[in-house]
Amino acid sequence: MVPFLALGVLVSLTAAASAFGILGGGSSPAAAGSATATIVLSTDACGPRWNPPRSGQHLLDVVNASRRAIYEVELLGAQQVSVYGEIEMIAPGTTVEMDATLPPGRYAFQCDNDDGASSLSDTETVSGRPVHHAPSFKPVTVNQIQTAIQTYRHSLTPVMERFETETGALEAAVARGDLALARARWLVADLDWQRMGAVYDTFGIFDTEIDQSPLGLVGTVHSPRFTGLLRLEYGLWHGQSAAELTPVAEALDADVHALVKAFPGLLMPNITLALRTHEILENTLQFQLSGELDEGAGDELAVGWADVQGTELSLAALRPLLRADDPRLLAVLTTGLRAMGAAFEAYEQPDGGWTPLSGLTTLQRERLDGQLGALLQQLDRVPDVLDLPILPATADTG
Repeated sequence: MVPFLALGVLVSLTAAASAFGILGGGSSPAAAGSATATIVLSTDACGPRWNPPRSGQHLLDVVNASRRAIYEVELLGAQQVSVYGEIEMIAPGTTVEMDATLPPGRYAFQCDNDDGASSLSDTETVSGRPVHHAPSFKPVTVNQIQTAIQTYRHSLTPVMERFETETGALEAAVARGDLALARARWLVADLDWQRMGAVYDTFGIFDTEIDQSPLGLVGTVHSPRFTGLLRLEYGLWHGQSAAELTPVAEALDADVHALVKAFPGLLMPNITLALRTHEILENTLQFQLSGELDEGAGDELAVGWADVQGTELSLAALRPLLRADDPRLLAVLTTGLRAMGAAFEAYEQPDGGWTPLSGLTTLQRERLDGQLGALLQQLDRVPDVLDLPILPATADTG
C-alpha cells in the first residue's frame, strides 16, 4: 500500500444506545454507556493498534484533525471486500458520524486521500454476540460497472430501432396529411423515447433536438427553438396543419436517424446508470404527475408506464451487482416496479388511448403520488449500495 500522506484523524468509537437496535433481529445491540475507544489515523499509518469495540451497532465519530480534506474512510472486513462503514469527503476540522453494525470478526480501516494515496490500519478482532444481517456492501470493480453499462447499451438496440421506425412512420403520416394517424404514431414513438431515459445525458445535443421543452424558452411554445417530440405534440393537439407540421416532423426524423448512427460512439459516464435508475421516475413525479410537460396529448400516465419500463431496463443491467451486494433491495425494487407499472397501466383504455391526468380524481392522483414516492425512496439507495468508482465514460464496444 502507498503510505497515506499528510493525514491526521481521530476516530472515536462510541457504542450507540440500545434504542438503535440491530437490523434483522436476533442480536444484541451495543451496550449503552460502554467506554469510548480512540483510534488514531496519523500521517504515517491508518490507525495502528486501534482498539476494537464489542460486536453490535456503533456510532463512530470521525474527526479530521489534518489540514486537508479526506477523500474516504472505510471500515472493511478482514478480506478487504465488504464495507461495513464509510464516510466520504471529510473537511479539515470536521467531525462526521459513521454508523456501523459489526458481527464478530476481523476488521481494518482503509484511508484514501484525494490524490489517490491509500493505506490500511492493523487488522483487529471484534468479539461478542452474533449479529445477523449486518448491513455491508461490496464496491463494484471497473470491469463490473463497464460490463453493466455495455449490457444496458445493448438492451437499448431494439428500443432505438423501434423508435427510428416509428418516427419515420410519424413523418410519413404528417406528410400525407393524416393527422389522426400521426397522433397515434406520435404516442408510440414518444413512449419508446421515454424508455431510453437512462441515457438522455449521453445523447448530448440530440436530447435537446429530439425532446426540447418550451419551459424557459423565450416565447415558450412559439419559440423557433421549440423542436422535436414536444413541439410536434403541441401542433398535433392544437389544430396546426400538416403544412405547418411537416418541417417539424422531417427535422425530428432526421435527428433520430443521426442519433442512432452516432450512439455507438457517444460516451456514457459510469455513474449515469445507477443515478438514472432513480432519476427517471423522479422526473416522472416532478414533470408528468404534475402535468407540467403535457402539450395536449394527455399522455402523462402512459409516459409514467414507459418510464417504469425504462427503469426496469437499467435495473436489469445492474441486477448482477445488486444481487451480490443487496439481494433484498433488488427483490424490493423488482416487486415495486412491477406494481408501479400495473398502477399506471390500469389507466390504458381499450382502444389504446390513455386516461389523461386531468381525468383522475384527487384520491387517484394521491395514490399514484404516494406509491411512486415510496418506490423512489428505495431506488435512491441504488447508487449508495453500489458505491461506484470514478471511471472514464464508456462507449459501445460492440
